[in-house]
This record gives sequence, structure tokens and C-alpha cells, in this order.
Amino acid sequence: MALNKVRGEMVDLNSTGNTKALKMPSGTAFPSGENAVQGMIRNDSSQESATSTSVMQHFNGQNWKNFVNLTPQATFEVLMAGGGGGIGTAAGPGGGGAGGILTGSLTVDKGTQIAITVGDGGSGNVSQTYATVGVSGDDTVLAISGGTTYTADGGGGGGANNSTLGSTPSGGSGGGSGGYYGNSTQSGQGLATQTNQNGNEGNLTGHGNNGGATAGVGNPCCAYTGAGGGGAGTAGTSAANSPGPYAGSGGDGIISTILSTSDVTTYISASLVDGGNVYFGGGGGGATPSQYAAGAGGKGGGGAGASGASPTAGNNGIDYSGGGAGGGNNSVTGLSNRGTGGKGVVIIRVLESSKGTAASSGTVESFLASDNNNFRIFIFKDSGTYTV
Repeated sequence: MALNKVRGEMVDLNSTGNTKALKMPSGTAFPSGENAVQGMIRNDSSQESATSTSVMQHFNGQNWKNFVNLTPQATFEVLMAGGGGGIGTAAGPGGGGAGGILTGSLTVDKGTQIAITVGDGGSGNVSQTYATVGVSGDDTVLAISGGTTYTADGGGGGGANNSTLGSTPSGGSGGGSGGYYGNSTQSGQGLATQTNQNGNEGNLTGHGNNGGATAGVGNPCCAYTGAGGGGAGTAGTSAANSPGPYAGSGGDGIISTILSTSDVTTYISASLVDGGNVYFGGGGGGATPSQYAAGAGGKGGGGAGASGASPTAGNNGIDYSGGGAGGGNNSVTGLSNRGTGGKGVVIIRVLESSKGTAASSGTVESFLASDNNNFRIFIFKDSGTYTV
């Protein structure tokens, strides 16, 4: 059988092992006076496609249609948590607010680098000055090169009693108000600042709530009882005068399916699982200097508050959950850590076939999801980069 060959500068279509290319006719728009036939292919040098200065075309029998240069993309699910709020210096401080949570999916060009900053939790305030509110957590940031920057706000620090009204820090979720008694003042509830974050790569939903307020306590046995910090899913609760008094509980975090219960237990903490669900962003419980109950930490890493006459630190928020710290009771002097907020986190869930590469000077967990091994999970516990 005879071979059909292209002569001159062009190559044998049946040639093997040849790295040369087939050259197509090239010029400006196809001449209007000539007949085009279905199946024709040419290069139009008068048009552009992406970064190319010309466009390949084919004739479909009626019109010339362009072959468009498309940049490959990958879509992935993401959860971001800011650092949780820490605890201040007070007799009955409010709980720390949870870091704000962002959830959703992003679609990004392959090869694009994303800079990831994981926010630390607010430190347990080491100040020995009475009526000092807690330190807020740091923001967690995902910055896409040449694109959108998404920010999960750090949680507000817990409020202090005998502090200025309105001084409780706001944050992704706000800190709980410090307790008060008689003519003393309360710091008031911290407000939620987390908002939705929208960009060309996708829209992420923001989750955050206000801290609890204190309504005032009239009985000397029950004074200075703090409210709970806000959670990503629900607000912190106010201190209750009756029954009790009870310090306010931290607000619950949000339920997330980005990690299975097995994977969150293995790579973060079993304490983020409740009732078969995985939670992130729980608020810290308030404290009380009395023998009555302190506030519980919110589901999703919120630390429980402390109670009793002896100075006791509150429970830290769970790291990599954005949970707020629990209030430390009678924490006026002698405590170097009154309760530290949980560190933030960035979690990416992507098809194994579309996975990118992660890098960090700290820790990035990488594994196949136990609930569906078609997906790979990246957990950024420290700042780093993700190349799509």
C-alpha cells in the first residue's frame, strides 16, 4: 500500500521517532472569496487565545471554529479556622471566642501556588494586672497567587470583670463577658466579625457568633460569674443567676464532613467528635469563683471553664480546631497561663487524581480519606504552601 507523504519542509505523517511537527497553513482570516470545506484546519494569526498570539481553527461545514487554549484546573473543598481566643486576668472571666470558620470549594488553575498562614490561639494572658481581657487569636489566611485572599478571623479573647463595658474583644466569634457584682462593671459580650469571603476562585461561607453576656448577680456568693465565648455554630450563653449561679457555656462549633470521625480522631483529636459528628470552632466556657458549676466548652474544641475559690487555669482550646479557651477562676495572681486558645487549621480535600503538592517548615498531614479513598486530605497544622 502506498504511503501518503507531505513533501518539502513537512514530515512524513507515518514517520516514527521524529520529533518535528506538522505545519498547518497560517495567515489572517480565511479569504471570504474562497470555499471552505468541512474538516479543514488552519492557523489564524489575527486572533489570540490565552497567552498564544494565534489560534488554530477548524471548519465545521458552516463556520470556522476556534480551538481555545484552556488552563487545566482543580477543584477542592476547604475548611479554614482562625486561632481561638485566650483568657484574661479576672475573678470570673468569660470564655474565649472560637476562631472564625470558612467552608466551601475553590477552583484554581493547576500550577498556582497558595500561601497558607495558620493562626495561633490567643495566649493565656500573663499579665498580673486585674481586669485585663484575654488575648485574641490570630487570623488564618489562604492567599492565592494572582488571585483572592481568604481570611478566617481569630477568635476574641475572654472578657474580664471590673473592666470597661464594651472591652471584651470581638473576633471570628466574640469572647464571653466577664462577670461582675454590685456596682462593679462588666466587660460586655464580644461580637462576631467573621464574614463570607467571595472571590473569582469560589465563595466561602463564614461562620461565627457573639459571645455571651452577663445579666448581673445579686448574691455575694455568686458574684463575678463569666459568660461563654461564641462558637462558630451557636452563640455563647450568658451567666445564669438561677438556678445556680452557673457560668455561661461556650457556643458549639459547626458540623463538618471534610474529615471522617476516624480521620479527625487520628490526626487531630477525638474530642472533636460528638454524637457521630465532627465539629470545629467551639467557644470556651466561662469561669466562676464560687463552688457552683463553671461553663462547659462548646462542641468543636472549646475549653471548659474553672470554678472554686483556689486560682485555677481554664482548659485550653483544642489545637487545630480554632476552639476558644475556658475561663480560669480567681486568676488574679500566680497563674502563668489562664487558658490558651486552640490553634487554627487549614484542611484541603481534593480528588487523588487532581492533588497538588504541600510544603511547610512545620507539619502538614497528607493521607487518603478513610471514608472515600478517591480523595486526598491535606491538614496544614502550620503555615506553608499548596501548589495546585
